[in-house]
Amino acid sequence: MTICILEEYFNRLKKYHKNYNKMEDSHILSKYVIEDDLYSCDYNDDDFKTIDDVQKMYGLKIKWKFGDLVSFSSYRDTWTYIVGKEGKLFINPPYDGGAGYLCIPYDITKYLKNSKYKYSCIDVLYMDMRHDDKFIIDNIGIIDSNLNLKFRVCFHDESDVTIISPNGDESTFLVDFTNQIKWQEFIKCKNKITESEDSLIVVKSFMGTIDVNDIKNIKN
Repeated sequence: MTICILEEYFNRLKKYHKNYNKMEDSHILSKYVIEDDLYSCDYNDDDFKTIDDVQKMYGLKIKWKFGDLVSFSSYRDTWTYIVGKEGKLFINPPYDGGAGYLCIPYDITKYLKNSKYKYSCIDVLYMDMRHDDKFIIDNIGIIDSNLNLKFRVCFHDESDVTIISPNGDESTFLVDFTNQIKWQEFIKCKNKITESEDSLIVVKSFMGTIDVNDIKNIKN
């Protein structure tokens, strides 16, 4: 009897970890499932750990999906949560210095291969990304998975890309994403082999671009 109970427990645990670690569908667009104004003096961040806490407060069943948003402030996203696995809530991270613009943390995007598309209907300032996110591959190139790097992209008039190493060190580049696409095409050209390394550095600096070799140098 005891052995059967243990087997059932470990089977459920195995199934839980499998579901928790599986990738999510990036083509299911995220949306705000709650948009309300709460008095911050009546509640605090610790009152909302999961989507169940929100449902209990409102006394209703919320139709939510992974990556959806819960907003308790109409002023920017100063009090917004992103819904993660099993309905866990992640507070909008202060990547913008606390200005309250929406930022999507790695706790969410590590389960997505096309995170920018998933939030394409929502105004996002900063977004963490996997090394193999479609946006990273399309704009920077294929990154060696053994480097264990994460990326943080700022979608602003003057955008930047922050590369985060496994030990937490960060290196930030100002990037012109319009020119970045051009650079990706340029480095595929046969003419590239006639250019010296110094001249390529000048071109990259002038265009405001980066490439995979820049990232390898950071790691090394």
